[in-house]
Amino acid sequence: MNENKPAPILVEWETGRYELSPEFICSCAPAKLRKVMKQATKHADETAAEVRACIEAARKAAQHDKKERARLGKLLEALEPPKKQTAAARVAARIVKRIPDTMRDFQGVFTRDGKSCICDGYILLSLSETLDLPPVAGGSVNAAKMIDEAARDAAPLALPSLAEVKSFQKLAKSAPRGAWLDRIYAEKSRTLFDFGAGLPVVDLALLRDVLEALPGARARWTMERAPLVFDAPNGQALLIPVSPVGNAGATRSAAPLEIEQPAAQRHEIISKPCKPREKALTPEQFAAQMATLAPIEFTPEEFAASLAA
Repeated sequence: MNENKPAPILVEWETGRYELSPEFICSCAPAKLRKVMKQATKHADETAAEVRACIEAARKAAQHDKKERARLGKLLEALEPPKKQTAAARVAARIVKRIPDTMRDFQGVFTRDGKSCICDGYILLSLSETLDLPPVAGGSVNAAKMIDEAARDAAPLALPSLAEVKSFQKLAKSAPRGAWLDRIYAEKSRTLFDFGAGLPVVDLALLRDVLEALPGARARWTMERAPLVFDAPNGQALLIPVSPVGNAGATRSAAPLEIEQPAAQRHEIISKPCKPREKALTPEQFAAQMATLAPIEFTPEEFAASLAA
């Protein structure tokens, strides 16, 4: 018997006690090891420490094998408890993916006055928590100043609940759309939400982002085309409204605004109106038309001058 061989690790599960050999542990895939450790219901922390020590010992022994060390390193990562991502962090990650490569003075990921700020040109989030996001150059604006200016003389604006917004989105996906609307908004998931007559119209998906990132948020608004201001315990946000295409005056309690308006009334948005094409003539009609024209005689000099013109 090899006395230097590592002893197996005793693991207590609900179904009994089992021994895990170091060879089995080190040969596991990360997902399988994570599943095995999840079943260890008794002394879970102590068991995880023993398994970690076993993997670290194997990784140290394979110091000359970079590929094996990398594989064992992934096993060590599998032992780490999963990090719980906040709703604000999930929304921020979605916004980062939408940031274009233009107008970087207003768009990017940056920290201002101790706040984590994310802006894609439509939403500006200013959050109290620290976010682990990929760097995006830009964001030289003063977020706090922009929010304060937008909130000046702003009146409270009643918000739908997050559950209502989600149900509106489901309803919009099943609603029929006209071809003219698809040419204006190529992204078929786009739905507008009208707060009511004389109130702003916003992109429903962006409104959902704000409500998810800022639970318990309250909104304020001043005038047409001014950004909506959101305040919540974990931060603030600005949301740029959109210009309504039609159905002005639809109420907030109505279904989300899938604009229904004939293309003929919106031709300046889609394309310029086309002139009617002239009716084509048959050969016989063209010959009859030519026969009605009086003959024209040119001298050689006049004919040459007409060609030169």
